Amino acid sequence: CAKYLTDWGFARCTGEGGGIEFETMEKTRVILRPADDASLPRVNHHSPFFSGSCGREVIWGVDNTATLKALAADLARDREVREDGESSLHTTDASGNPIGFCVTCRVPVVEAPLEFNRVGAPVRINRPAIAADKQMRAHPIRINHVVYMMRDAEEARATCRFYLERLGFKLSDNVGGQGFFMRAGASHDHHNLLVEALAPGHWGLQHSAYEFRDFDHIMHRGRYLESQGWESHNGPGRHTVGSNLTWYFWTP
Repeated sequence: CAKYLTDWGFARCTGEGGGIEFETMEKTRVILRPADDASLPRVNHHSPFFSGSCGREVIWGVDNTATLKALAADLARDREVREDGESSLHTTDASGNPIGFCVTCRVPVVEAPLEFNRVGAPVRINRPAIAADKQMRAHPIRINHVVYMMRDAEEARATCRFYLERLGFKLSDNVGGQGFFMRAGASHDHHNLLVEALAPGHWGLQHSAYEFRDFDHIMHRGRYLESQGWESHNGPGRHTVGSNLTWYFWTP
C-alpha cells in the first residue's frame, strides 16, 4: 500500500499516532495503518470489488474549532460521537460509514494558467508544452471526492438528507433518485461526495479521487502507475455528470 501511494505521487510525511502518512500538495492526507490496529473503525464494506481491509474512515475538514464544537453538539443528539481533545471528532453517517472532522490543514495550491494553442488562436509559439517533457512527474494536488455505495435507493436518499441537513453539504445532481452528487458547503467543485445505490448487497466506501492539475498530468501519472505494475480499471476518459477527467486504478 505504501508503494502504491508513492507511485501515485504522494509525498511521505511524518505524522502522529503511528502508521504511515502521505500528503498531497495541499497537505490533505492518506494515513495507512495495520488492518488489525485497534484504533481503526470497524470495516463497513461489502462488494465484489474488494476483499481486504479497505478504507476505514473519511475525515472532513472544517474552518475552525467553533464549527467543530457545533458539529459535535448537533451530532451527539442522535448518534455516538467520540472527541479527540479539541482537534477532531469521530462518528458515523446515516448509513453507518465511519466519518470524522478536524480543523483543516489545507494549504491551497494556485497553479499558473495553462496555455493552449487552438485552431486560429496560437498563444504558445516556439515553446513546447510543459507536459511534453517525458521526465515530468505529476503529483496529486488534493483529495477531490469520495464515493459510497448504498444498500438501496432509500438508504441513498436518507444518507443524502443527512449530509445536506446535518453537515451543510449542497446537492449538485440527482441521478434517478438513486445517486446523489454533493459538494461541501464552501466548495466550488461539482462534487466532493457521491452516495449511490450501485447494486443490491453493495455498501461502503467505493473509491477516493485524487485531483491532478490537468489531463496531461493524469496521463503522465497513469502511464507511470501502469509501468510499475498497477492495474488500470477504467479510463482514461471523462465523466458525463460533473465532466471530470478520470483514470481508475485498482488499489492493493
